[in-house]
Amino acid sequence: MFAVWTSLFVVLSCSGTAIGYQFPVPDFESPWLPFEAQAGKSKAMREIPHGLNEVPFIVDVQVKSLDAPNKGYIFQATGGIPRDDDEPEPYSGVVYIYDESKIIVSAPHHGNGANNGYAIYTEDGNYYTGANNQSSYSVDIRVRAWRMSSLPKADFEKTSIPMKAGNTTYRHLRAIVSDVYRDEFHGFNEYPSMILVRMNLTFTRGKLTAMADAVGANFVTYRDNIYRQNYHIVHGVSKNRIRVWIDSQYRAYIFAGYDGYPISFFAVEGYLEMYAWKPNTMAAQEYSQTLLGPNVPNETFEMPYKNNVLNPFTRVWVRSNTGPNAGFMFLGSGAMAYVKTVRDSVCSYGGLVYAYDTVNIRFWRPTSAINGGLTCVSHFFGNGTNSQMSTDAEVVIRSWGVDSISEYNLVIVQLYNSGHEIMIGNC
Repeated sequence: MFAVWTSLFVVLSCSGTAIGYQFPVPDFESPWLPFEAQAGKSKAMREIPHGLNEVPFIVDVQVKSLDAPNKGYIFQATGGIPRDDDEPEPYSGVVYIYDESKIIVSAPHHGNGANNGYAIYTEDGNYYTGANNQSSYSVDIRVRAWRMSSLPKADFEKTSIPMKAGNTTYRHLRAIVSDVYRDEFHGFNEYPSMILVRMNLTFTRGKLTAMADAVGANFVTYRDNIYRQNYHIVHGVSKNRIRVWIDSQYRAYIFAGYDGYPISFFAVEGYLEMYAWKPNTMAAQEYSQTLLGPNVPNETFEMPYKNNVLNPFTRVWVRSNTGPNAGFMFLGSGAMAYVKTVRDSVCSYGGLVYAYDTVNIRFWRPTSAINGGLTCVSHFFGNGTNSQMSTDAEVVIRSWGVDSISEYNLVIVQLYNSGHEIMIGNC
C-alpha cells in the first residue's frame, strides 16, 4: 500500500490564529441534535432556522454515530439523494438542502417501498468492503454554516449557469449536452484546496427556492422509470478544470425528496454555481493521502488521523488516475447505497464512504462484484460525456480547524500533547 502522511505544522500568530487556514466561528452552529431514520417525519427531518437572512455560502452537516463499531465517528451528510426506497437492498445517507432562512436535513424515511433506509449504514461484504458493518437508525447531527462575507474570496467563481435535466416531454429526444454537462476552466494549474459546487434549484413554477450541493459520484444509477429516478448532481475537479454532470434521461430530476426521504420538494432545472480556492488561500492544516482499490497491495481501511485542529472540517476526495477523467478528484460522503442488479453499462453505483474521529479515519469502497466504483459517472448523466467507472483510486484527505471562543488555548494544548512544533510570531 502507498501512503503519505504529511506532518502537521501549525504557525500561531500572537492573536492565536492558526496557519494554514482556520475557518472562522460559524455564523450559525446548532447544538448536537437527536435524529432518527424510519421513526416518523418529525424525527427523520428537521427544518433548522439559521437566522442569517441570506443563503449560507458553506454548509457543513455532520452525522455522529451513537453505536458501535463506529461510535463517536463523524459521517458527512450529502447534498443529493443517494437512492429511493423502492429496492430491497439497505442504504443510508443523511441529506440536506438550504435557503435564505433554513437548512432542511433528512434521514431516510419509508415512503412507498421497503423500510430499509438507515441514518448510518456500512458494509464489509459483497457490494462494499471496508472497516466494519453497522446499521443504525439513531444519530446526532450538527449543522454549521458560514456567510460568503465571513470567508476568503474564492480565487475562481462562476455562477448563474443554467442547467436542465433530461427532456421532460419527448422520450425520443436526447438532452442538449450543455444542459446536462459542464466543463469549466478554473486555470489554477494546481489542485484547489477547497471547492464548492452547488445548484440554485428551480421549482416547477420557475421560482428559485433552494440550494443543493453537488456530490462526487453516482450513488445508484437508475434507467428512466416513472417510479425510480436519480436525484443528485455529480462533480469533479482537476488542476485546471471543474466538470459537472446531471441526469440526461427522459423525466429526469436534479433533486427530489419524495420517495424514501420526507423532503417535499423537487426540481428539474436550476443555476449552477462554482467556487474554488487555491492552496495559499485556504491551505489545509492537516493533509494526507493513500490508495484504495481491489488491486492495491495491503489495502487498509483504517488509518491514524490525529485531528490536531480544533473542531475539524474534514473533506475526502478520490482521484482517478485513468480514463477520461484522469487527474480529476471526486468528493466522498457518508452515504452508502447500492443495488445488486446492473443498472448502467458504465457504472451502477459508487463513491467513497468515510468517517473520522480525533484519532482515526475509516473508509468503505464498492467491491468489483458488479460495476460499482470509487469513481462512478454513469452514461445516463451528461449524455454519456466522459462517463467512467474506476475501482482503484488515490484518496486525498484535507482537514481545517474551526474557530471557537476558546480556540487559542485548546489549540495550544492539543499541539503540546501531540508533540508538534509550535511557533509563535513576534508580538
